[in-house]
Amino acid sequence: MIVMASVAPTSTVRVHNAGETVDYTIVSIGFNQTLMAVYTVPIGYTGFMTNYYCSIVNEVGRIPTSTEVLIRSADNQHAPLLIVKHANSAPKEGIMSPHTFNPYYVFTETTDIVLSVITADAIGHVHAGFDIILVDNKYIED
Repeated sequence: MIVMASVAPTSTVRVHNAGETVDYTIVSIGFNQTLMAVYTVPIGYTGFMTNYYCSIVNEVGRIPTSTEVLIRSADNQHAPLLIVKHANSAPKEGIMSPHTFNPYYVFTETTDIVLSVITADAIGHVHAGFDIILVDNKYIED
C-alpha cells in the first residue's frame, strides 16, 4: 500500500478484517507506504529472483532467540495459495549474508511473491527484501 494523496497521514493507516482482530498491512506515520516485501510478476514477464537479504536490529528487549526467513509464492494461473518455496534461518541479531540463488529462482507471470520473517519468541525489528530481474516473455524460449 502506498499513500497517493498530497497529504501525510497523522495516524497509522490499517487494512484489517471486519472484526478489527487482524491487521493485513499497516502504513506507519512518516513512511507513506507499507514496509512489506511483496511483489507480483507482471503479465507477459518472468521474474528471476537473484537473492534475498535480512537483518535483525539490536533493540533492548527485542531480540528473538531465532528467526526464520520464508519465500512464499502463489501461482495465480494454477493454484492461488501461498506455498513455501524456500526457507532459511536468519541471525539472532545482525545482518544475514544475502542468500543468492544459482541458478536464479524462476517465477511465472502473475505470481505473487511474499518474503516473510518469523521470529520465535520476541517481536523483532527486521529489515528484509529481495532482488528480481524481469524478462519479457517474448525473449524466453520454451
